[in-house]
Amino acid sequence: FELRQRETKQRASFRNMMLNNQLPETEKRFCCILDPQSDVRLYWDSMGLVMLCYDVFMTPLDLIVNDDSGWARCIGYIINGFWTLDIFLNFRTGFFNEAELIMDWKTIAKTYLSNWLLFDLIIILPDWVTILLEQDENVRDKFSAVRV
Repeated sequence: FELRQRETKQRASFRNMMLNNQLPETEKRFCCILDPQSDVRLYWDSMGLVMLCYDVFMTPLDLIVNDDSGWARCIGYIINGFWTLDIFLNFRTGFFNEAELIMDWKTIAKTYLSNWLLFDLIIILPDWVTILLEQDENVRDKFSAVRV
């Protein structure tokens, strides 16, 4: 019973802080860091899943058909832009270390740099190189094999 009362008081004090726009100093410092369980991050990750499904289906098809239509190129730009923005967003998204939510931007950057950044760059850079060099058809054909 006491535990329930304490939880109720904590919720009420949090609610009052939010209504009065009074955040603790630690929360004010990290206002630009996204909570990994926020709705914004959920929507972003859902869009990432859609982009990934498109890539999984269309990349092999593009290698077979080699369609250079305007809509396919436009969608390619959008997808590459999305994954590039995702790299920057990952620097501004908190994470869980065991059961603790980490919202410190230095710790987030250090963790992302040491874990996922290299993988993300290896995935996105060949696409951008291919897009930048696609004016020359011989160069494009050579780099399309790297994309796979």
